[in-house]
Amino acid sequence: MSNDNNKPCFRVEFYLLNENYQLVRYEDGLDDLARPWRSYYNQLRKKYTQIPLAKKNIAKLNPSIRILFLEPGKLNGKRMLDELARTERNIPLDNLSPLITISNFDIMSLWSYPYEDEIRSASAKMIRESTLDTRYKFLDSSIWFRFVPIAPLTDDEEYQSLVISASNFQTRFSKLIKEICEYWKNGLYITNAAVATRELQLRLLLESKLSKEVGKGGHADAVTPFKFHSESFLQKRASQEIEFFHETWNEEKNCIANECSLRLMIVDDQACKGHKLSAITEESKDCTISKKKLIMAPFYKIFKKEHFKVSVPSNDQDVIKKCLEKLRKNYFDLIFLDYLLGKRDNVETNREYGHEFLLNLLKDGKKKEAAYEYKRSFQGRFWIFSISSFPFALPDKLHQLGISHLQNLWHLSYGGDPITTPHLYNYYLFRFIKQKISAYFLHPDLLLRIIKENPVYLKKSNEKFWAEYLENTILHWRHRVDLASRHAQDDDSSPFTESIAWFCKKNVPLNKTLDLILKITSLMKDGYIGGSAFFTCEMEFEAPLLRQYKPVGDYLFKQIKAFQDKYIKDQSSRIQDAKIKGLRNLNFEYLKIYELPLNIGDLSESLNELILSRNHMLSFPKSIFSLKKLSRLHLDHNPISTIAGDINSLPRLTDLNLENTPLGAKLTKPHAQNREEVLQLWKEAIAIQKNISIKKVLYFGLSPKDSEQLRVDREFHQIRIALKGERFELIPNFAVNYIDFQREVLKSNAEILHFSGHGNNQSLVFQESSGTDQNVEFKTIIEVFFKNSFARENLQCIVLNACKTNEQAKVLSSHGIYTIGMSGAIEDERSIAFSGGFYNAVHLIEDQNFEDAFLMGINAARNEENTLKKRKRDTTGFSYLSSRLTIHLYFDGEEIASEVFK
Repeated sequence: MSNDNNKPCFRVEFYLLNENYQLVRYEDGLDDLARPWRSYYNQLRKKYTQIPLAKKNIAKLNPSIRILFLEPGKLNGKRMLDELARTERNIPLDNLSPLITISNFDIMSLWSYPYEDEIRSASAKMIRESTLDTRYKFLDSSIWFRFVPIAPLTDDEEYQSLVISASNFQTRFSKLIKEICEYWKNGLYITNAAVATRELQLRLLLESKLSKEVGKGGHADAVTPFKFHSESFLQKRASQEIEFFHETWNEEKNCIANECSLRLMIVDDQACKGHKLSAITEESKDCTISKKKLIMAPFYKIFKKEHFKVSVPSNDQDVIKKCLEKLRKNYFDLIFLDYLLGKRDNVETNREYGHEFLLNLLKDGKKKEAAYEYKRSFQGRFWIFSISSFPFALPDKLHQLGISHLQNLWHLSYGGDPITTPHLYNYYLFRFIKQKISAYFLHPDLLLRIIKENPVYLKKSNEKFWAEYLENTILHWRHRVDLASRHAQDDDSSPFTESIAWFCKKNVPLNKTLDLILKITSLMKDGYIGGSAFFTCEMEFEAPLLRQYKPVGDYLFKQIKAFQDKYIKDQSSRIQDAKIKGLRNLNFEYLKIYELPLNIGDLSESLNELILSRNHMLSFPKSIFSLKKLSRLHLDHNPISTIAGDINSLPRLTDLNLENTPLGAKLTKPHAQNREEVLQLWKEAIAIQKNISIKKVLYFGLSPKDSEQLRVDREFHQIRIALKGERFELIPNFAVNYIDFQREVLKSNAEILHFSGHGNNQSLVFQESSGTDQNVEFKTIIEVFFKNSFARENLQCIVLNACKTNEQAKVLSSHGIYTIGMSGAIEDERSIAFSGGFYNAVHLIEDQNFEDAFLMGINAARNEENTLKKRKRDTTGFSYLSSRLTIHLYFDGEEIASEVFK
């Protein structure tokens, strides 16, 4: 049908199903039938009476689009698809047209793979529990049959009553119309391939199910041998796969689409040079596109054209022979293999088949003569993509021949047809290319899957085995990339190998992530799982990784936490068993622990001997002082540099071993074997500590669950690294309430007090035992220092690393204490950087010049700010640097220095 300007147009027709499931033309006079759809009909009728096509004559065909309004109840009837198939088969070839079905809900997502969370909704459940015919995806199975829902599946109650935005439906519908117009423009609807596919789909719709006579016991309802797919669902999935190729992986904004190079070969008679798609009409100009262009269309949209080369047969005869000859001369990164090929030996009726190409590869691959050797990558496989409107056609054919499609000689993908099932084709194609890239590139999804699939059973877990398995997997991938980068490159080798290896080598976030994982596995193999707080701080992600790898880190530490919980439970169980059995000695040697379990005090009335040799204890365990009957204690081969407490609390201790410890190396006799020697050892150790002037840093890191979460673990880790050495004792306190804070301040007698958390002009935020916020006014906190001289006896510096604490810092400084406070909000990045720089200086400067340390902290915060601004993008896990902030240093109530951040 043509419009007034004599331009070719689609004729748009509207249909309903009557009570007998027959298509009835919908016209304005049929209001009784059309009442549920009247508003949508009016919308579409007004806009789509005629749809202009390209300025060309499509032979003598009269193109049209049919729109079927389908009530949900009709989907439940078994007759609907049967009657529809019979109707469609009776349409003459010169009057074929696409059918768009419009119904209430997006049923095409149901029972689709993968099963997504977004379809697990109330409305989805409602439809799943109905008696939907299992062949319903036929309604969205090719360029001939497409489905447009009015309402998406959702938990929103408004949508369940079909109250939706008409604009959303219009957007989905208009996009589909554009697709159909493009298919007509290229002449796809009049190709022999499209018409044959349509006929086969209709035949399968009618005949690929069991009849009631033989399908008793529910089989006739449940068993449908042939499964249709949904083009709309796979269009969405293909878009998600395509996003992977455009994802940027470093500061240079490099993405795989810009870096990857490919050499391709198409084994298809219709892809030969100058060949157009064969059509049902006599005029060859009706099909305006070649098979090669259709196959390559997705590549043109994603990859740089100069990054891939395409080889096609010279003509449509003896295609297999010609392509095998090409394969002997060049390596091809991807081979497209059609199911039905051209003529064999110039005989019209003697056609070649795609599976014969594979059989030749198998046959010739077993021969040793050089003439039969094909070019393969150093991994030794061909990557073959099947071209067929049925994804499993080629693998199924191999199985019919008694040959497994899984071979060491090739990777064979499920396929799709760019003519009749373009979205199915795109989905499997990009998944296949992504799989090829994944042979070298450990992208976040793949790395996360590897960690999750690591064989471990927590009930009987062996953390050393878990670490070794993961380490070997990572090293294997790295070795593969190294081999690829060293692989000799010439005109016959794979351009893909060189490009992807180079891409992986310069991928900084990936390599830093792998370095961290290898660091973790190395420690895990040595048993470094004791001490949950220390391990979490030590193993926190240090590098500013891009947001893609955050799920990897989250899951990795979740797994490690499970190991830690099991470890703590095991050690606590040993103590509990010892208590029940009345044991008088415990041996924790070689357990690589950092701290004793909290329930060690349960053995205060029974334990005589405790062996803690060859572990990772940094200081004398305070919990030991509860063991009143302890007589023998071995702490040799531990990194112990400090002791604290009253030795008189252990009146029976007569054997104390501190050999091969940093502290023991300075003692006259590190192994005391009687009470007098124990007392002398302790006295000498105390004197040594006083001579080296050990300073205590009391750290409070608070991030209650009701407030914005802060990375206090990372900050503690930075401070711990900065103060590493014999002159400082860092005392950590996490998740404490105000009473705990007051108690620790009064008993620690620390030189530096560091508070990291949330604050405002009136209060600091502590944490209740339930994890919730506990706001304590500053005047209450300041009384701790003003009314208790003991609290400030040795106190030299207070760091209030929290928002809006400058006024309180100024008040605290009036007692001759250096104080640091913030006016404005301080973000994690600045906070952590400032602390790292400040304590690095405190560690290096002998006379504790806090003014110089303050300046070093400011410089570190400024450098971190410049680094983050340089990235110019939001990265998950990092805050925005958008607020104005001033960091102040006070002494005796006066400001000594300050720095403004904008």
